[in-house]
Amino acid sequence: MENPHIKSAPFRTSSSIPAEIKNKWQEMVDVTAEVLQIPFCQISEVREAAAPRIIRNHTPETSNALWEEIQQAYNKFSSHVFDSGQPLILDDSSKDSFWVKNLPPSAPDVMSYNGHLLHWPDGEPFGTFSVFDRRARTFSSHQQRLLENFCDSLNKDLTILHQSAEFAAQMNAAGVCGEERLLAERESHDLYRQLEFRVAIEKELEKAVEQERFASRSKSDFLATMSHELRTPLNSIIGFSELIHNEAFGPLGKECYRDYAADILAAGQHLLAVINDVLDVSKLETGEIELRETECDIQALSASCMKMVTARAVEKQLEISDITKSREDAARSDNEEASRFPLLYADPIRIKQILINLLGNAVKFTPRQGKITLKRYLTARDQMVIEVTDNGIGISPEDLPRVLEPFKQAKNILTREHEGTGLGLHIVKSMMELHGGNVELFSQLKEGTTVRLIFPAKRVLSPVKILKPPR
Repeated sequence: MENPHIKSAPFRTSSSIPAEIKNKWQEMVDVTAEVLQIPFCQISEVREAAAPRIIRNHTPETSNALWEEIQQAYNKFSSHVFDSGQPLILDDSSKDSFWVKNLPPSAPDVMSYNGHLLHWPDGEPFGTFSVFDRRARTFSSHQQRLLENFCDSLNKDLTILHQSAEFAAQMNAAGVCGEERLLAERESHDLYRQLEFRVAIEKELEKAVEQERFASRSKSDFLATMSHELRTPLNSIIGFSELIHNEAFGPLGKECYRDYAADILAAGQHLLAVINDVLDVSKLETGEIELRETECDIQALSASCMKMVTARAVEKQLEISDITKSREDAARSDNEEASRFPLLYADPIRIKQILINLLGNAVKFTPRQGKITLKRYLTARDQMVIEVTDNGIGISPEDLPRVLEPFKQAKNILTREHEGTGLGLHIVKSMMELHGGNVELFSQLKEGTTVRLIFPAKRVLSPVKILKPPR
């Protein structure tokens, strides 16, 4: 039976939580934000008729202005967790019809949220433990378990605090004194010792996390060094094998030598591409990649990327086309300036890397005499969309979520013919997230694949009329 005296006890607010516990919680949100590389992590105490008290991460890059920008949307999400009593996990709120309608108009375009309920041992809610980002974000199963474990730890802290305060309240209500009081205080002291022990355990966990971060940094440093050491001789191998294959200084004498040189050249180029991909993933994990943004002519960039894959496409007799908008729109446009496709504020090197990656995959996995199409258009929300579509081997539904993760490939027997690390789509997704955009993937086995890149409206330059998606 619920104790009404305990129910209304003052220890149910964060103001009565010991400073050492608050300090531990502060360290926990800081560690969570750093390990998951998320800009916003906080513990909110949701109370009626009062503003929520918040413990939030102290990441240097996350200013007060940024917190204020997301606070309205964040409060909507955390209140939903508090009211429903259930976790709320949103990879991209802009794709959820409920949140599209219920978020404030001033909320950022794309937001991800992962929030869990904190509660006292009798089930009464205390608040929420949440992470939040202004861009689309999908957590791996390992990261999700980490958040759940931290949430469990916070709830156990609340349980021990409750038990300790309950002892004190019951002793006061019963008027216990003398030896009985001393015994009760001793029991209460034992509970606090348990709490101190838990704090020590949490600090050990934080040390383990720090060691993991150090190991990750060491791995990245090793990869960067090895990549440099490998690429230097590899470039020589590629260069000399190309000279031999082309017989730049005269005939080789035997045709088989020319074939061997071609094999060495192909193997060297493949190995160089693998090393570059691994190095890019390493830099993405450590946040070392910085965008060098400028005005980008997407039409020109697309044409340049198409030329780079044309030779392979012709070899496989593939039909490859580039579409900006429907012919009907072009025919109706009398103003050449108004009909031009807008510029994009982005890093042209990274955009080119994304497009070459997608077009290269399309050529690789499309059988002979297949078809590949690159489309560009603006949405009704002024977002810029680039699509690469093929009618190749496709991806099964169960493999779709996997292929965007690093070192993962679709379990399709047809892909065994093609070498690769499984890093391409992961790099595309990460580069898009750096630009504040997101990636959508649609595919069916033996029918083909469409990869859709969506850039936010704030990156689209030059006011032009809305262009309808090509049919």
